[in-house]
Amino acid sequence: MNTSPNFPTDHPWQATFAGVSIHLKHELHSLANVSMTYQEYAPKKLTMEAKFMIFIISIFLIFTAIGTTITLYESCNKPYKKRRSSDGEIKVKKHNHSHRGKTSNENSEVWLKNCKAFFNCFCIYTNGRRIFRTDYNEEDFLWIHGIKFCGTILTIIIHVNMAYMMSLRDFSGLKPWFNYRFMAFLLNGSPLNSFFFMLSGFLNGYFISRYHFQNGAIPWLSYYWKKFERTAPLYAMMLGFYAILFPYMGSGPVWPTYDTNPVCKEYWWWNLFFINNLQSSWKQCFTPAWYAAMDMQFHLMTPLFMVSLFKWPRFGYGLLILGICVSCCYRCIQTIKYSLFHHLTCLRYYVDDNIDSYIYRFFIHLDTLHIKQSKPQCLLTRIRMGSLYMEQRNKQEKK
Repeated sequence: MNTSPNFPTDHPWQATFAGVSIHLKHELHSLANVSMTYQEYAPKKLTMEAKFMIFIISIFLIFTAIGTTITLYESCNKPYKKRRSSDGEIKVKKHNHSHRGKTSNENSEVWLKNCKAFFNCFCIYTNGRRIFRTDYNEEDFLWIHGIKFCGTILTIIIHVNMAYMMSLRDFSGLKPWFNYRFMAFLLNGSPLNSFFFMLSGFLNGYFISRYHFQNGAIPWLSYYWKKFERTAPLYAMMLGFYAILFPYMGSGPVWPTYDTNPVCKEYWWWNLFFINNLQSSWKQCFTPAWYAAMDMQFHLMTPLFMVSLFKWPRFGYGLLILGICVSCCYRCIQTIKYSLFHHLTCLRYYVDDNIDSYIYRFFIHLDTLHIKQSKPQCLLTRIRMGSLYMEQRNKQEKK
């Protein structure tokens, strides 16, 4: 296979993360060697897409302000307890209303209650309280929160270091750092993806099994809809902000000159159906969204294995083993076919070489293995472990 750098140039280099990782360092280096005078850039005119996106975000912010205001008002004006006289509770004068009046009042109260519940979804206080709550149930896995926190912090550190490395034109200054022990954690960060998929599979297996033992039939349509409902709105808003409004956030010689990201404009529907991880990095609107797509795909696959385990245990075990074997064979075949390498641990061998060749090999590995059904065997294994854990817990409760 030809491994010489041959990067696509169909779109502006700022439109994709792959293009930024290749061209940014060269653009910055060329600007550093040229004396430039201060140049004031005229602000871009808002397009119809940008105005629509600002309108959508404004509605969201208005709902947030209304929900937060309602919560603060209710917390500051809580009803006092009824006063009691020496003879008992004070009598309240009753008024006679017609049946129509009672029905009207009941309808208005129900409508008001539904409105409060809707706006409460956007309340900063309510959502913040849920995120930072310290109370827990007996069925909560307290150890998961600590593991998730450590995994998230390490993921941020690794990606920040990767972004810094991609901006370097000369890697020779990194040589001394490879001798430090902590670099092993940074250069072997890929298992973190496996960790999050394993955690997702374990929780899916556990909670689906718990619902099955408690209620019998599982409403799979509701299972799919709740996942989509939790993920799609925020995902769409984030993607819209990046594709449409991000070019207006700054200016300069390396800042994008287009109004709307041309890659997102052409391939946005891949993200809509959560299949953007099947694209090349050069055609992905927002490369970090590969994880959201893969997580949704794994979520869609889960019922296939869970139903098999519940109804036909032997067939279910066979299906799990087959899925794990197929996944491992696929990764092995692709690694041999494209002569793939571990993209971070092999960085030390490219320090003295042309760094563009390393980045070229990096994106081959990324597109072939890392973002296309990355290690489903981890998810499948943990699905069964979560199910077994729930079965064992169910047996202990019956004793």
